[in-house]
Amino acid sequence: ITQGSGGGFLAWIIGENSKLVIGNDLIFDTCSGYNGGGLSAIILNGAQLIFEGDCKFDNCSSLFSGGGIYAQCNNEGSLIQYLGELSFDNCSSLWSGGGASLGSGDKASIELNKVTCVDCKSGQGAGLNVQPSLDTHFTISGKASFTRCESTGSGGGICFNIQGENIEIQLTGEMEFIDCIGIYGGGISIGSIYKIILVISSLCTFKNCTGSQGGGMYMPLSDIETEIQITGLLSFDNCSSNQGGGLYLSTSGSSLSFTNAIQFKNCSSQYSGGGLWASCSNEGTIQFIGGMNFENCSTNQQGGAIYARMQSGSQLTIDGQCKFTECTTQVYGGGGGGIYAYIIGAGSKLIIGDGAI
Repeated sequence: ITQGSGGGFLAWIIGENSKLVIGNDLIFDTCSGYNGGGLSAIILNGAQLIFEGDCKFDNCSSLFSGGGIYAQCNNEGSLIQYLGELSFDNCSSLWSGGGASLGSGDKASIELNKVTCVDCKSGQGAGLNVQPSLDTHFTISGKASFTRCESTGSGGGICFNIQGENIEIQLTGEMEFIDCIGIYGGGISIGSIYKIILVISSLCTFKNCTGSQGGGMYMPLSDIETEIQITGLLSFDNCSSNQGGGLYLSTSGSSLSFTNAIQFKNCSSQYSGGGLWASCSNEGTIQFIGGMNFENCSTNQQGGAIYARMQSGSQLTIDGQCKFTECTTQVYGGGGGGIYAYIIGAGSKLIIGDGAI
């Protein structure tokens, strides 16, 4: 316990070939600090922090960021790498990263393998808060699981708080979010006004997650050069919010494509988009190529399954089979049990291909 940083362990690792290597079965139990209740680490100028095995944080807390871990990794060649499982149980912070707050910049990299967060709490990113600032790379390659994590702001499970250009995020392992809560994205929040490359390539499931915008996932993007590739199957089950019971998307000038199937079951919203809420503006585009299935989705006002808004020359395209089963709106004056579309401005389009049922 400390009033400073690193309740259990504080490390400064600076300079090329400087390295801290931590072996298997490191446990931090009931540790607390200002930044990094369990571990606080600063990695600079080509240094490395390597975890060769599993590392566990139980009941750790911080007054600001990183209930379990607070880490900053900066400069070319600098690396944080977790080769085993990184787990957080009942960890919390007042500001960001109930489990971990991870920052990076200036060509540094952070590589995670398996991540498990249970009962973590924070103001932003209750499980993980990831804050890349410039020319950095972030990866989760193993399974990432978030259960009963709760944020009072963005990202009940994970929040990606993008702070600069040329960020690459690779989420290649299976991801699951169960009973998570966050105002903007009950499960995951990924928002950016900068150029980013984002890849989500494995199964991503959201169950019983809630939020104000995006019960499962919240994704507002507004840079013309942003490249998003979501090739994994997305599944939303019994998720709810005010707008976008399962998924909330907003693009302004950027392009977003989903090449695999997306499933929505028993999702609901208070106002619009029981399953999906999607907005395109300023010639932005959203493409759903792999088909979508909506089962028993509902809203009180507009779009029991989908609320779609296209303006200022933007385009939303639905290819493949799009199936609606028992999707409803509840309030007189609303409408669109399946789809509610608002299309305004020259060149704005909603294109629905073959196979809508």
